[in-house]
Amino acid sequence: MTRLLQCVVVAATIAVAWFAPANVRAYTFVNVADLTNPAPSGAFQYYYAPTISGSTATFSGKFGASFADGLFTGAGGALTVIAKQGDAPPAGGINTIGNYASSGAGVAFWASFGSGGEGVFRSENGVLTTIALKGGAAPVGAYEEFGSPAVSGSAVAFTGHYDDLEKTAVVRGSGGPQTIIAKSGDAAPVGSFRGLYDVSISGNSVAFVGGYDTDGEGVFRGSGGGLTTIVKTGDTAPTGVFEAFYGSAISGDSVAFAGRYQGGEGIFVGNGGPLTTIVKTGDPAPIGVFTDGSLPAFSHGVAAFLGYYDNDDAHGIFLGSGGPLAAVVKTGDPLFGSTVVDLGLDVFGFDAGGSGNLAFSYALANGQEGIAVALALVGDFNNDAAVDGSDLTVWKNGFGVSAGALFAQGDATGDRRVDGADFLVWQRKASVATIALHATPVCEPASLGLLLLSSWPMRRRALGLFAPIQQKLRTEWQ
Repeated sequence: MTRLLQCVVVAATIAVAWFAPANVRAYTFVNVADLTNPAPSGAFQYYYAPTISGSTATFSGKFGASFADGLFTGAGGALTVIAKQGDAPPAGGINTIGNYASSGAGVAFWASFGSGGEGVFRSENGVLTTIALKGGAAPVGAYEEFGSPAVSGSAVAFTGHYDDLEKTAVVRGSGGPQTIIAKSGDAAPVGSFRGLYDVSISGNSVAFVGGYDTDGEGVFRGSGGGLTTIVKTGDTAPTGVFEAFYGSAISGDSVAFAGRYQGGEGIFVGNGGPLTTIVKTGDPAPIGVFTDGSLPAFSHGVAAFLGYYDNDDAHGIFLGSGGPLAAVVKTGDPLFGSTVVDLGLDVFGFDAGGSGNLAFSYALANGQEGIAVALALVGDFNNDAAVDGSDLTVWKNGFGVSAGALFAQGDATGDRRVDGADFLVWQRKASVATIALHATPVCEPASLGLLLLSSWPMRRRALGLFAPIQQKLRTEWQ
């Protein structure tokens, strides 16, 4: 049974072991929820892997004898209930909650309600906004079904299915008029689009995977006008050419995705020009090579992913930007007084604000299961694993930005400004002389191995990461 525990902060700062031994990045692990406390009614049964905004995790859980659905947020204190089975937006009461994402104080999610109703909603500070409902106007007729939503600020992106579920549109909205980013029948690299899936959003830019004529597909980015092709079938891959794509995770103008090619698979980042390889099939892992993995999460040029290795007997959460890779936490590591035996990472489990914070699900050898947040080294604005003069340069360049500032511009306090308070944070952290490693560094390969094939749906379902795969299987064209 799964219950909730008010947050417990690990007393010691735990560091990340990079695959390049000279680099270290510190994380403090925070227990957001586990098996010990009661749910809204009865006890929690299990959780799905969380998303994160800042230092706050959002996650769904099943609770009570009826396995009721609920959606919750927490950052280290009491949990907040965003929505739960029986709540009533907009009529008849919620039946099921799924497919969620968070940005700032807002949480976007899909829910079914009443007798056959469903929709996409956004909740912020207790106020629920309806983004789209079944029966609402689609490019042709009415929407009949929705895919996974993503959120950036007040804007929510989602896929809407219409015309007897034969067609799909990628849509952005905030509760009023909606913008169609792309839809079935629009011009594609060859012919026209058919199925669209795996949506993510950054500002007004929306990324997605789209299938089109002649068995082609690609990863695309758009904001309501023309589309930018990030990668497509037939483009040059590490060996041969790309054949298929899974997932999109956008940050700024860059998109991370998983791609299959002749001879392997991997995780890549692109913005419409040459691709950066983050990891690929056959590269060394901490033990052996990577054999399986999750879709990537992505923020400010850094990709996070869950990778399996040692014949699938071990796995961990890793970070990469095209150079050396870092292990954040992996099976066998100490955590909350026990050792890690299982981990889960969502495609929105890496803070879009650029703080470097991650949220993940875990299971420990002592039977404890729950949700945790890994808080990154504050003041490391350029994500180089140290708080030093290069971060001071970032702060100087960003100084004076008074609205909408990002962590990567020098906003260490999260108030969306770059000012003296951020300098004080940098100064305090830069004075820390040493950080102890909690894991032994291993070899330094050119890239890290990953296989992203047949076991994904089962693996992701067990870890609460199945929504994008379900969406892809449901909407993929024939």
